[in-house]
Amino acid sequence: MSSRFPASSFCTFQFPLLCRGHFTQLIMASIFRQLFDMTRSHSRPFGSCPLYRRNSLWKVEPSSASGWLQTGISLWLISTELPLYETCCCHVVKRLEVGVDEKVSDEAIAKRAEQSNLFRFINAYREYGHLRADLNPLKESACEVPELDPRLYGLKAGSTYDAQGLLAGCKGSHTLEELEGILREKYCGRIAAEFAYLPTLEEREWFAAAFESLPDESLSNEEKLRLAVGMLHSQAFDQFLATKFQSVKRYGAEGAETMTGFFTETFRQLAEDNVEQCIIAMAHRGRLNLLTGVLQLPPVVMFQKMKGLSEFPPEIKNSGDVLSHLTNSLDLEVGENKSLHVTMLPNPSHLEAVNPVACGKTRARQRSLGEGHFSSEPSARPGDKVVCLQVHGDAALSGQGVMQETLALSNVPHFDIGGALHISINNQVGYTTPGERTRSTRYCTDIAKMCSMPVIHVNGDDPVAVVKAARLAVQYQRKFRRDVFVDLVCWRRWGHNELDNPRFTNPSMYRTIDARKSVPDSYIDTLVTEGLMTREDVMKIVSERMSFLAEQHKKVDAHVPKAAHLEKQWSGLLQAPSSVEVWDTGVDIASLKYLGAKSVTLPDDFNVHPHLKKTHVETRLKKLTEGTGLDWATAEALAFATLLNQGHNIRISGQDVGRGTFSQRHCMFIDQVDDAMHIPLNHMSEDQSTHLEVVNSILSEEAVLGFEYGVSLESPNTLCIWEAQFGDFYNGAQIMIDTFVSSGEAKWLTQSGLTMILPHGYDGAGPEHSSCHIERFLQNCDSKEDRPDGEDVNWGVVNPTTPAQYFHLLRRQQLRNFRKPLIVAGPKILLRLPAATSSLEDMAPGTHFMPVLGDPEIPPDSVRKVVFVSGKHYYTLKAERQARGIRDMAIIRVEALCPFPTQEINVELAKYKKAKVFVWSQEEHRNMGAWFFVRPRFENLCSTKDIRRHITLSDTMHKRGNRLIRDGYQSAPLGPPKPRLLWVLLGEILTASLSFGDDLGNGGETVRLGQLSGGKERERENRVLEHRHRHHLLDAGPIWRRGTKPSNNLHILPRLPRAGESGSSGIPCEVIPRPSCGVRGRHSRAYLLAPAMSFQTIPCSGPRDVRVVFCHRVPSESVPPRPRDTTRRPSDDRSAPSHPEASE
Repeated sequence: MSSRFPASSFCTFQFPLLCRGHFTQLIMASIFRQLFDMTRSHSRPFGSCPLYRRNSLWKVEPSSASGWLQTGISLWLISTELPLYETCCCHVVKRLEVGVDEKVSDEAIAKRAEQSNLFRFINAYREYGHLRADLNPLKESACEVPELDPRLYGLKAGSTYDAQGLLAGCKGSHTLEELEGILREKYCGRIAAEFAYLPTLEEREWFAAAFESLPDESLSNEEKLRLAVGMLHSQAFDQFLATKFQSVKRYGAEGAETMTGFFTETFRQLAEDNVEQCIIAMAHRGRLNLLTGVLQLPPVVMFQKMKGLSEFPPEIKNSGDVLSHLTNSLDLEVGENKSLHVTMLPNPSHLEAVNPVACGKTRARQRSLGEGHFSSEPSARPGDKVVCLQVHGDAALSGQGVMQETLALSNVPHFDIGGALHISINNQVGYTTPGERTRSTRYCTDIAKMCSMPVIHVNGDDPVAVVKAARLAVQYQRKFRRDVFVDLVCWRRWGHNELDNPRFTNPSMYRTIDARKSVPDSYIDTLVTEGLMTREDVMKIVSERMSFLAEQHKKVDAHVPKAAHLEKQWSGLLQAPSSVEVWDTGVDIASLKYLGAKSVTLPDDFNVHPHLKKTHVETRLKKLTEGTGLDWATAEALAFATLLNQGHNIRISGQDVGRGTFSQRHCMFIDQVDDAMHIPLNHMSEDQSTHLEVVNSILSEEAVLGFEYGVSLESPNTLCIWEAQFGDFYNGAQIMIDTFVSSGEAKWLTQSGLTMILPHGYDGAGPEHSSCHIERFLQNCDSKEDRPDGEDVNWGVVNPTTPAQYFHLLRRQQLRNFRKPLIVAGPKILLRLPAATSSLEDMAPGTHFMPVLGDPEIPPDSVRKVVFVSGKHYYTLKAERQARGIRDMAIIRVEALCPFPTQEINVELAKYKKAKVFVWSQEEHRNMGAWFFVRPRFENLCSTKDIRRHITLSDTMHKRGNRLIRDGYQSAPLGPPKPRLLWVLLGEILTASLSFGDDLGNGGETVRLGQLSGGKERERENRVLEHRHRHHLLDAGPIWRRGTKPSNNLHILPRLPRAGESGSSGIPCEVIPRPSCGVRGRHSRAYLLAPAMSFQTIPCSGPRDVRVVFCHRVPSESVPPRPRDTTRRPSDDRSAPSHPEASE
């Protein structure tokens, strides 16, 4: 058995300068030595996998030299190969990945020991020089930095020192004053850096040498002219818009035009290093300038949008998005024979929210190109071909929590993209708030220090310094494949937008800005002085650009936009149809048995946990053999296995998804001896080309869901699943759900097949562990109330009740010829409920997802009551029905809520000719669940000819002390809920309104019982009840009284007799219509309740409290449903084959 740690090259590591104490370093080194001893004891070899990634483990070794910290002890890192889909063990202390070693030579070590005081002084500038740098274009830096006083390091004025070998670019001996001048030039000019906290010695050594060499670099005349032209074009664009579109908010780049030079140089550097693609995430500031300038978007597209026209072709009716969210994708020619494909992602107005989406799309594209982690080449590194560039605003960068979450993903397995490039357009004001009041840190980029990422600060009024900063940032990212930040300190000519007056809130700042020349004009003056340009050259450049923009403006009326949303990897897909289609997602039983067995097949020498072996592995194999009793985890594994077998990749992400929150999934197994991981579905065959990527994510919802959404945008061939730990926790990602998942296609034509699994159910777990708030997802649907839905809704919302239904849903996500997000109110208690199981026959060929499941247990002719329900509440009602011996009630399951299954419901309704009572029952409170979504659709689309039929809500009641919660609720229940089923026994008592008038002397006033409570109100309620009791009246609807308006529906809260109270038992009495009750005005029906009894106490057997019953009439006219396309589609061109081994 091979060693877990093969011999390989070592990389030196040093603590940051914070660990200065010799004793502290000894302790830390001892700790890491113990960590290494623990990991060294694992001798199991890694499992085979065709795809690998680089990873590293800590190791401590003694050394005679230690670089910056002279302790005699250093930390060494040993590299080893870890599989991409199966990391070696669960508990690994992992170092940040770096490039190659930057070891300090023996000569340099000796020189540092000889000139130790001078070396400490130079390091002080490396660490604190940025505090004295000239970074702010609006004011001079007057900061005194005590750490830069040479006397602290024993250096004497007038003395001569030899800094060669200690400071890059410094040769020979210099006086102390000369050395200070050199250090100030390098570290305190218009470009500064923070890098002393970088985690490895090689990074710090490399960065110091590279940064100290910047003053010696210069731009060629051609580069200076290119830089000037780019800024002039940006300025001309802003000036043209200010003339032609004075009322348009363009969020221009005025004051930050040097960002043009940053982007141009960044793209050139990436192309020179053979990067093929760059994916950009950017907010509004300067976005239009970048699009029409460097990214060559035809300005006519933008002008058309500014005139209020759609950016889509006429045949596409999507809503579109605002001007500052336009996007482009093109092959950009940079340098000689070099090109770079640049994609700017669409973004919402929620700042920084697009960043994790860009990271997810970048990783998915790396997978598409087979680079980095997904390459079989041993030397491949993530980011070889695809790089992510994120453009931030200063206030949002430090203020939005999604940035912290996104950075936290940067070096986590399954999220690592090889480092991203970041630039902050730091105009020193957030809307109207000065920068120093928008954060608690010195710099807006201080969040980068959380993950030890270097920061390059640069004065935005110095275009040459900005280009140098771009070069250094790209060089660092390419070498070490880690994130790097550039802080472009600039200013903003106008307010937050061009219609704002910033002088109301920032008068001093804008007095300074008003007195300044524009950045392009100042740079042009420099070039004219140097003789590189003339004023005539400048006028010609500006004139030509203005003429080009004017010509583009004239083309607006004739321009027809093009749709580019179904190209390349999306070319085989279509827009979702306006009809509903049925897709055959079944698989032959032999293949299901074979692939199901593969889902729990482990290597012979794998040490599986005994409990899992018995309850998971052996139980699954037994049920597959029998073909019945398949639980949810088995159905999911079968869906995964069959999709993998048909050529689809799968990525499931979320907290603890490998095991599953409820310990049900176990799609990954951990060796109980050495913690090695094994994913059986990645070993179904030797030549397997598709994989299941199991991503146990960080404790984040927003960034992780955004990342998965980004993956889904790139990969239609990948089933992307995000599972919440509990459904309640989805709201941590609410911005992603609202601005991307639910509305992305409507705004940008971007299809996504992201599947969100949200465990839901009132099982007694209490607040934040009971409800995925399905009503909120339904509220975000663009489903219609007045006509049947098609597949062209914005997303699907389902609440399945059987494993087979779940199986078909997952397969349908990939086998359809379009992609839609899917919201699954997933099970919790159903995961192991014996009644909630399926058979292989339910997944066989010819089967498919059923939006509505009928009730086969009750003969239709005997049904008098029909109950509609969605989700696990069905099993509660079913058990209660069986316990009470009720045989005249059918329970219909509405599995799909959006698109609403109009036709299927009408088919079920047609079966029950004798039914008089129709009820919607849910366990959620009145203001939660699906009731307010399904109610208008039942009323408008599922009507019958019998006017006596009603749809009535029956929700869950919860008792707290002596008080019943009757109406809405603000959160999940505090205790175990108990469904109240008395409405089944109350029979025909479905009315829910009472009106009271002149008889009580109220002047025609309508009294709403739901508003009465305590004191005089309670006395008034009792008088009302006594009055109605005497007259035996129960009104079925609103009543008009003379001189009054129609009353609202009123809710009765009857209750059952408590212990010790008297009351008759048995089924309550019938409701008998009474021809007239002497009511004038609008027609209403009155009823006589016989025998007479109090409305507050209705005798019935059992000590149950009655919950509120809401009555709603259904129109008599039936709306003809849209015909459903019932043609079954083929599952896939590569149908799941039968396996010869299956019979064995």
